[in-house]
Amino acid sequence: MAETKGKAPAGPSPRETPLEKLFRSLPNVDASHIGGNLSAADKQLDANKFFFFIAGTGGAPNKQPFAGSIGARLKIVEMNITEEPPSADQTMEIEVTQDMCNAFGNMHGACGAFLLGHAAMGAIVQLGHAKGYDNGSLVATAQNLQNMNWHTPANIGEVLTIRAETVFVDNKNRGPRLASCEIREKNSGRLILTGTVGGVPSMHKSNTKGGAKL
Repeated sequence: MAETKGKAPAGPSPRETPLEKLFRSLPNVDASHIGGNLSAADKQLDANKFFFFIAGTGGAPNKQPFAGSIGARLKIVEMNITEEPPSADQTMEIEVTQDMCNAFGNMHGACGAFLLGHAAMGAIVQLGHAKGYDNGSLVATAQNLQNMNWHTPANIGEVLTIRAETVFVDNKNRGPRLASCEIREKNSGRLILTGTVGGVPSMHKSNTKGGAKL
């Protein structure tokens, strides 16, 4: 397990939106195994939100989202927050199975994009929740950029380690944010996929007067 960094923040902004209240009502997924320097309560809330979006858990309007059965098999291993400069990172694992692969038994490019996108956006949202902007919401940040580079194939039966980290957040102006992500074969450390994911916060009422600020 990577060394924890900084001191985990106390929690979200006291000013909640209806969406944040929805997140707090989600049933708990198993978060007892997650390492890192976030509080147990923040790990639980962030894990609940992550699986709401990636797997449709907890009464999501669409209970069968794209590749939800794959998303449900992801295991969050670690969550960290660094205070200065503000950043967040997440580490996850998943075993490559047939439904993730092309006809040759290698992980499909679309599946790689799916894993990379959700992991990177998860780190962006984790930071937003910890620092009290964007109301901790994936909906508040629209993904508008994804760059990927394949290095080696991922094969059926291999276990992948997925690590995402925020690298830039324009929190004062609620502007663009960017996260990097890499996917490796767990046992050998072989690099499989790297990429960056960017997003721009959607404009809504919570971004106007009275919104959370750093």
